[in-house]
Amino acid sequence: FGSSVLGSSRAFQVAAKHAIRPSQDRSMAAAMRLLLLACLAAVSYGGNETSCDGSGGCDDGASLLALPVQQAATTDCPKTHGDESKKATCLAVSNCAWSKMSGCRDWSDRKFCHELSNDDGTRCENEVIYHGGSKAREVRCWVRNGLMANECKVKR
Repeated sequence: FGSSVLGSSRAFQVAAKHAIRPSQDRSMAAAMRLLLLACLAAVSYGGNETSCDGSGGCDDGASLLALPVQQAATTDCPKTHGDESKKATCLAVSNCAWSKMSGCRDWSDRKFCHELSNDDGTRCENEVIYHGGSKAREVRCWVRNGLMANECKVKR
């Protein structure tokens, strides 16, 4: 009888020694909240996604913690300053796209939309990106209410 009481007492002491104390529990909870917020912010932002359809703007949130990488312009697109009468001149240049909000750029659809994030959403909802060439098309953006601010995303 004496050794079983002693054994269970010893087990209790070992368990108590390794238990999380209330102060440790609070700091652990705070650290977990920070980690969760960082993950939510990364998912909300969308990260640096690769193209799904060749347009350069796959918007599926697949990249959890990737940060956007600044890329140098590869095409010298004509300066149109949002002038719609110069849209055809822009679309005649390979790899250039045109929008009223951003003008003529060699950006991905994702970049066109992302540039309109954090406003009231009106400009984003009205954005239309025009592509010329053999695969001429129009792409629209939509507003997603993010964790910290509005995000302008490519409409699929």
